[in-house]
Amino acid sequence: MYYIRQAGDEIWWASLTQFGRISGRWADLPRGGTIEYGDLTLNVVNPSRLDKVYYTGRFPGSHWIRIG
Repeated sequence: MYYIRQAGDEIWWASLTQFGRISGRWADLPRGGTIEYGDLTLNVVNPSRLDKVYYTGRFPGSHWIRIG
């Protein structure tokens, strides 16, 4: 599955595999109080859990779970 987003003259693309890694760039949305950006790699542990394995910038959080 792929998610594609255009922001001005930039194209953001995420490729999601069943399990494995997701790597790319992240950036805060303009309406937030801070403007941070950097690189991010997530490990897809299972369909309901992502773990952060690498990042640059001040990216909060270290793992995410799906509820419901």
